[in-house]
Amino acid sequence: MPEPRERAPLPADGDARLAAYDELVELVGRQLAAAEAGRLDEVERLQGRWVEIVSALPGVPPDAARPALRRAAALCDALGRRLLDERTRLDGRREAVQTGRRTAAAYGGPVGAVGGVDHVI
Repeated sequence: MPEPRERAPLPADGDARLAAYDELVELVGRQLAAAEAGRLDEVERLQGRWVEIVSALPGVPPDAARPALRRAAALCDALGRRLLDERTRLDGRREAVQTGRRTAAAYGGPVGAVGGVDHVI
């Protein structure tokens, strides 16, 4: 996946600030798509741009930014749910590996890595 484009700092004029709110919507949409495709490293990488944009915005958003902020919030909620689902799935896989190891140990078999594999992908 290509690296995100380098972007200049946000200008101080009002239109640019509103565009920044729209960019937040686009960015969290990209994070959600990446999470749904299992590209969690991309989600983390995109978070850096999120922090840059948010840190350049005023403490109190203009009223005109509300629609974009509502869309971004809805996408953030969906992203949070997707990441929680992924965490639950990975926890289940980890638990299955641990159960297998305990079972092998109970039968007196090897508990460590077998054939160089010590985790489930």
